[in-house]
Amino acid sequence: MSETQLVKKRNPPWEYDEIILALALYFEHRPSTPDSNSAEISELSGTLRALASRLGNELTVDYRNTNGVHMKLMNFKALDPDYEGKGLTSASSKDREVFEAYGGDLTGLMDAAKAIREGITSREPLPITDEPDDLDYEAVEGKLLVRTHRSRERSAAITKRKKQAVMKSTGKLSCEACGFDFRDVYGERGEGFIECHHTIPVSHLRPGQRTNLRDLALLCANCHRMVHRGKRWLSLDELRALLS
Repeated sequence: MSETQLVKKRNPPWEYDEIILALALYFEHRPSTPDSNSAEISELSGTLRALASRLGNELTVDYRNTNGVHMKLMNFKALDPDYEGKGLTSASSKDREVFEAYGGDLTGLMDAAKAIREGITSREPLPITDEPDDLDYEAVEGKLLVRTHRSRERSAAITKRKKQAVMKSTGKLSCEACGFDFRDVYGERGEGFIECHHTIPVSHLRPGQRTNLRDLALLCANCHRMVHRGKRWLSLDELRALLS
């Protein structure tokens, strides 16, 4: 699409994955900040536009231009307790959430940024639109990695193999967190029904990465929903701790 074909509209608010990429650049150069005309800012601007295209979002003419990217990095200074100045005062609630999640976990931040960058250039099929049952799946890692996670959870082939392996091993399909068995409660209607949860953290997902059966857990619908509810997803151990 040429620049003249791009829509002239106000830029949308920054998403979590975009903020992660910007925050990673901020910490890479901290305490200084690259100039708006720098190669680093220009490169990030292009990456953010590529991310939007990967997600099927509409691009505006000025979408994540270098000035806007530079201002985002300046916003982080106001959130940074180690910065002695004031920085810009227009940091959003999402900026604050991401900074609180990763400001003390730079390894996790760089892992998430790397996974997002690799996901942008991946040829792995990606659902473009959110479905109604995805509403609880808005993690702080952002839409790209969450959609990758969801597409792998919905893989019919790997889900079937997981169920077959568990049935062969245990003779039933019960929730690995609470023990609920749809067959016991609903009879034949519940036969073979249970959901699969991908246990690999989304920041560790890589394009083309093979999903092993050990990466999946069988969960009832309620437990699966609770794992994903909130910006920070629960591990199975954390979920079991809540149930106990």
